[in-house]
Amino acid sequence: MRDANLPGNVINSASSLKAKTSALMELTAAISGKLRDAYSKEGAFAQNPSVEALTDLKAGYDAVFEEVSSLSETALAHQQASEQLNNLLLNPELDISEYKAQLYQSYAKLPYKYSSIVEFIGDSDSAKRYFEQAFSEASTKGALVDNLKTRMQMASARDALYADDPSLREKTGNNYSKLGEAADYMLAQDTRWKWVAQSEVEKLNEFWGKAKSYYEQGKYDFAIEYAEKAKKAVIAIYSGGFSQENPVLLDTNLVMQIVVGLVALLIALFLFANRRKLQGMLAPKEDEAQSMEEEAKEWKNIKW
Repeated sequence: MRDANLPGNVINSASSLKAKTSALMELTAAISGKLRDAYSKEGAFAQNPSVEALTDLKAGYDAVFEEVSSLSETALAHQQASEQLNNLLLNPELDISEYKAQLYQSYAKLPYKYSSIVEFIGDSDSAKRYFEQAFSEASTKGALVDNLKTRMQMASARDALYADDPSLREKTGNNYSKLGEAADYMLAQDTRWKWVAQSEVEKLNEFWGKAKSYYEQGKYDFAIEYAEKAKKAVIAIYSGGFSQENPVLLDTNLVMQIVVGLVALLIALFLFANRRKLQGMLAPKEDEAQSMEEEAKEWKNIKW
């Protein structure tokens, strides 16, 4: 940043920011290199877990964590230098054009990906705590290796059941990318009867149930085995497609007619069973009938 109209304090602040930017770039490049080295050691440990490979892995990440501790201080210094220069450029007494003022202010602003550095520092701190906890919980390095093996098996089983599977997506015409989602859809109450390959639907129901059960029990090898079987069933079901025939449903009108007929039949049976009682209730008693007859005769004998 060179401009004859800029005062010395602005130029010095810009030079300081430039130096801190270079330091930040060098440090992030060093961390990137050590991360790649740690990733390679992680891959070596995954392929052949051993105490030696684990020690090498820990050393690789320890080197990353050490650099990251410096990154926090360097990033903070860079941020302070940026804010200082930006405040100087906001001085209305600067003898520069508005265009140049805005241009210099854009130089002074933090990079748009600066927030990623802050997030990386936070993630790194979390990872460091995880490593320290994992090593402190294990009584021996051999026990830690076994613990990590189990975690790796669990991750593999979880991926087999629920992770994105390019092979499954390809073999199902990009319709299903995850075994869990495919199984849940194909076994849903309103869709399972629609598939042509009903025998495969039954297999999927069995295999998927066992895969989930074994995963919950911590039997990850069996979970992976049955997840693979469930995947084959999903592909077979998809290949068979939907059935063109719909299940026979009851006619609603017919059901109503049957209900009305049954009600009428029940009424008729009730009347038949209680006909004598009803007759007694409706017919007048013998004494009442005789009294009514005599009363009628008296009315006839009256002379009007």
